[in-house]
Amino acid sequence: MKKSAIVLSVVLGAAAVSAKPLALVGNDNEVQAVQSDITNRERIPSVVFLKSLPESYDDFAAVVFCGPTPRGVKTEDIPAGVRVVRCEAVSALRNRYFREKKPLAEADNKGESVLTAEGEHVRDMTERNRKAILAVPGIDRSLPPCEWDTVPLGAPGPLVYPQELPRKPEFRSPPVRGEGLALLDGARQAVIVADKRRWRPVALAKELAWHLEKMSGRPFRVVSSAEAAETTPVVELREVHGKPLGRSEIRREGDRLVLSGESNGLGHALTYFLESLGCRYLWPGTDGKVIPKKETIVCPDIAYSFVPSLKVREIREYEGMHKREFANIGLDMDAFAAAYRTAADHPGNRGFFAWHGVNDGRNLGGNYRWGHYFADYYKRFSESNPEWFGMQANGSRIQYLGDRSNRPTLCLSNAALAEQAAKDISDTFAKHPDILAHSICLPDGGYMGQCMCRACRSLDPVNAQPIVNHTCSPLWRTYPYVALTDRVMTFNNRIAEAVAAKYPDRKLSAYVYSYYEAPPKTVKPHPSLVLLTVAGTYTGRDRSNARRNIAAWSTFGNELFWRPNGLGGWKVNMPQSLARALFEDLEAIKCNNVIGTDFDDFRRQWAGRGFETYMLAKAHLNPDRLDFDTIARDWCEKGFGAAADDIARYLSELEKYGDRAAAAGASANDYATGFDIELFAGILKRARVSAADDVAVLRRIAFLETALVYARWEKRLAEAVVAGDRASVAAIQRDYLAFVREHAAENAVAFHPKSLGSTFVSPNMRGAY
Repeated sequence: MKKSAIVLSVVLGAAAVSAKPLALVGNDNEVQAVQSDITNRERIPSVVFLKSLPESYDDFAAVVFCGPTPRGVKTEDIPAGVRVVRCEAVSALRNRYFREKKPLAEADNKGESVLTAEGEHVRDMTERNRKAILAVPGIDRSLPPCEWDTVPLGAPGPLVYPQELPRKPEFRSPPVRGEGLALLDGARQAVIVADKRRWRPVALAKELAWHLEKMSGRPFRVVSSAEAAETTPVVELREVHGKPLGRSEIRREGDRLVLSGESNGLGHALTYFLESLGCRYLWPGTDGKVIPKKETIVCPDIAYSFVPSLKVREIREYEGMHKREFANIGLDMDAFAAAYRTAADHPGNRGFFAWHGVNDGRNLGGNYRWGHYFADYYKRFSESNPEWFGMQANGSRIQYLGDRSNRPTLCLSNAALAEQAAKDISDTFAKHPDILAHSICLPDGGYMGQCMCRACRSLDPVNAQPIVNHTCSPLWRTYPYVALTDRVMTFNNRIAEAVAAKYPDRKLSAYVYSYYEAPPKTVKPHPSLVLLTVAGTYTGRDRSNARRNIAAWSTFGNELFWRPNGLGGWKVNMPQSLARALFEDLEAIKCNNVIGTDFDDFRRQWAGRGFETYMLAKAHLNPDRLDFDTIARDWCEKGFGAAADDIARYLSELEKYGDRAAAAGASANDYATGFDIELFAGILKRARVSAADDVAVLRRIAFLETALVYARWEKRLAEAVVAGDRASVAAIQRDYLAFVREHAAENAVAFHPKSLGSTFVSPNMRGAY
């Protein structure tokens, strides 16, 4: 719907005083504002006619101009007996405050929504409009009161939870090992053995051979077991099957070193072995791969056996790119994607994440499936079963979803809706017996408010955790309420019980998220539910919410996933480090019954946040149980040699700045404007001096410096936005995009421009395209 469309809304008046309706005239935003804020809330029956004007005003009690008088409307044509009401442009005022990033309300220390000065301005304007409209005589207000309300009606619940995780991670010192099997010396050179009938061992054997050749300058052969019968020494890669899933082993059998593993466990064994020889994968691409030069190659004396505690390990890399966001920037998406892919250290080798044991087995052959469900329900059922969808503040269950019809809010108290979902899922299991799990995760991100009908509110315990809820009919309002977890679990359990009656061995996944992130007070989750908690934020004062949340949910015994959005950080494209907080949380969480991860909001800003990603990836396996500082120091030493101390200081200052910003509750623009670029540039300049003529280290330092180039743009833009200098903002946006178009593909790994094409990810780019 175009914003410039002229809208006529007819408010039907059936009262005895006058049968004539009101006509609301104006652009669609202003008419909707009057409808949602006044006519709907005052319970005046209304019908909306879009993009049309009346041929005559004779049949109207009043004409209400919502905002400025539209073009083509002549007020002199309105008969003298028809009242004219002029409403102020409340929608335009709201939009202005939105652009200026001035909130209308803020939560107080109890989580209740308190109006700001801007919010009071909008409220007062709305009240003036309301009084002007209600002054028209004969308005029909005959509809019964709406059962929508903001008071929870559920009985208080007794459930209480621990505030801390019961088990703490235990860390160890790095293993000390003597010399083991010599793979290359003056007398002998090993061959690499793999079963050539199986793709995984062969591919990994070739990767091993490539690394050994890079170390020594001498090629290594990959042969079958029969071909190596009389040859020593041997490195053999064996793929084994059976539980436990993901296990990996390294052991010596005389002159034969055996690397074995179940499925992706074989890759874990290879990574462990190569890292024991000094290799590291700091970030994607050639510069991120560290391979030491060796004239002789002698393995450490390794006796290694490991089973990951996390069955599923995922950091969403989003290989699928979005054409719209690249088009916003003016970049060729396919060309950039090709540049990103070709940044691998060598064709055929595993990428960064697979090297570290991440993203190498998303759902374990169908054992786990998740993601937002109910995407087609509004299209399927909104006409036949409108009662299945969330009641809005005006009493309607119509949802203005536009192109996001896959994200409705649901009436979770409706048993028939749960019955339909259970039927759909059971039908899927019947048609596809190989599918072992299904998602019932609720939609998110929609514009409409949650259902606040009496039946739903009766499922919300009055002592549930306080939250700030919102309504939209269609404009956004906030109000204090309680967590919706008990109603969500009631709905989930109804589906789970019906499905389990037919398929008791299947799993159903459900998010613990947003308005229902807090643990329930009355309703325990069904045993077949796999719960994915989205707790975990690191840019605010409270960085312990993930641990507390998982401590609570783990008391039920359900399988748990950690699926946070915390990788977004401060939404500016400049150096950030949440590394320690992420590492330590994951280490604590994975020893407390969490069986999988799914990290969302990963931005692929490797130059500015590659260390953070490395440390998070390391925490997913960490077979030697090393602590954060040990692994961080190793990253500096292996990657930067003589400049290790300088890089360690760079990371330390970055961490301290992030900690201060979080403690202060800094916004994205606070983070950007307060960032001392010259401090970090000076540290990296000193690192260059320390590195002397080490070309590989100098290239890695230059890679980190790339993030500061973009940081200068981001800081300038944030300063202009904060100053309210619209002309400067527009000029910087234009020049910034031109710079990105010209230089982004030069190092596609260092800076990923997709974020700039999204005002959700880069709010300061609003108005740039």
